[in-house]
Amino acid sequence: MEKAKLVCRNYDIKDRRKIKITLTEKAKMLNDEYNRVSMQMNEIFYKNFTDNEIIQFEMLLNKVLKNLIESE
Repeated sequence: MEKAKLVCRNYDIKDRRKIKITLTEKAKMLNDEYNRVSMQMNEIFYKNFTDNEIIQFEMLLNKVLKNLIESE
């Protein structure tokens, strides 16, 4: 992502071990495109799902995520 100029590293002046990663202007300009593609993907993912099924599915995915985080 750094080579593609989407993010840049900013080193802390007081502690060079600390690095802050920030989005570049180029990356920020891609935000609308990202949102458009994300919406299209959601339409594909959730085609023929009811609102209730989507809620249940996302709750289950959050449980999986929680389990993964707790296992670290």
